[in-house]
Amino acid sequence: MTWILLAALAVALGSPVDDWNDLIREGAGLVAQGRYQDAERKYREALQLAERAPASDRLAATLNNLAQTLRLEGKFAESEPLSLHAIAAWENIHGPNHPSLAPALTNLARLYGLRGRYAEAEALYRRALDILERTDPIDSELPATVNNLGTLYFHQGRYAEAERAFVRALTLLEQASPLGDRRLAATLMNLGNLHRAQGRLQEAESYLRRAEPILVREFHAGHPEFGVYYNALGLVCLVQGRVSEARNHLQQALSIRESAFGPNHPDVAVTLSNLAEVYLTIGEFRRAEALQRRTLAIDRKRADSGRLAEALTLSNLGAIVASQERFPEAEQMLRQALAILETQSGSENPQLEATLNDLGAVLRAGHRYEEAEGLHQRALKLAEQAWGTEHPEVATSLAHLAELYRQTSRPRLAEPLYQQALRIREKVFGSDHPLVAYLLNSYAVLLRQEHRKREAAQIEERSRAILAHHERDNALGQTVEWMALRKK
Repeated sequence: MTWILLAALAVALGSPVDDWNDLIREGAGLVAQGRYQDAERKYREALQLAERAPASDRLAATLNNLAQTLRLEGKFAESEPLSLHAIAAWENIHGPNHPSLAPALTNLARLYGLRGRYAEAEALYRRALDILERTDPIDSELPATVNNLGTLYFHQGRYAEAERAFVRALTLLEQASPLGDRRLAATLMNLGNLHRAQGRLQEAESYLRRAEPILVREFHAGHPEFGVYYNALGLVCLVQGRVSEARNHLQQALSIRESAFGPNHPDVAVTLSNLAEVYLTIGEFRRAEALQRRTLAIDRKRADSGRLAEALTLSNLGAIVASQERFPEAEQMLRQALAILETQSGSENPQLEATLNDLGAVLRAGHRYEEAEGLHQRALKLAEQAWGTEHPEVATSLAHLAELYRQTSRPRLAEPLYQQALRIREKVFGSDHPLVAYLLNSYAVLLRQEHRKREAAQIEERSRAILAHHERDNALGQTVEWMALRKK
């Protein structure tokens, strides 16, 4: 989640303060409180006043503020034409390079990013940055725009570029406000999400914890930014194997988001999906499936957001169905998800990796090894290209491929892949993480097949100790083995 700066123009534009100014100020205050529906009403009232002067800064500013608020509410189809109208109005008044255009360009770029229109979004961000850096290098809009561009890179799996953008935004903000404000908190949370995705879990949690006191100072407890925080912290805990903490944080996030947005908002869907992963992890399949199906229903109601969210949810739901050995149903879901993802984001996007591996695992269950091998090799290639050779997603793909080689009696190919995957997971998660334990179990099966029983027994004992420790600490029950190879 990133911050957006309102181009409110809530000052007298060549005239005394009037009803329009009051409505704009009230709307901006409501947005800051996370009361987006109330803000929308204020901006619609302001729009009626602004439309009396059709070629004015007031009209353009009102259109932009209303478009932004609609986007925050998840009303993407209503937001886009207003953003386009605001940009056109400002271009007509001031020309194509005026600083007032930058917030409107950024706002539309945010919308396109959420709808998976990444190339269009990036072009808008770069145009906004060009304007800001030429007109005023220390403009307060500059760190916001840099931060938002980093978010776009993050969602495309372009992690190195995302990190450079977030670090630049962080530097600009720390120079401007050493004590930090809500914009700094948003960038810290973005860095936390990025480091989690990179497998740098201690750094991820550190960034998130740095954001917490700023959030407490800047927002009331039910503000949507706390939903962002608890959602991000819950995911870090889940990947670390701290399942009970993950569940608590995600339930907090869900409560905040449902209260702020209602039951059908995209942010609610995101947290529902993450909470489903928690229940899948502890083997509560029916609960996990119910949450993921609710997520899918929200995604499908929201045709204006594109189909990327629907595809990712279908992929997650396919994994849950597969974990219950309903393999034909799972295959159908995963193939549908893969087709949408390839259409929406291209055949080389790392977002495909988890779906490819899950589909390969389903095919292995049906002894369709040749097709499964191609999927796992493709997933491994995507992961290595996107994240390098030491990333936990690379370990996941290696583990899938090792399992396929074991199942097809190719132990010489399987063993070094198990060992490489174990080394990566131990490096990233520590030697006592459940994902290490499940990989040890799979490796032990290979050793027993090769009549290396003593080695297998030692590895199995180590795995049991890890899982017993994990179960005791979480007080939730043992993680299911399907999750050993699932994306986190």
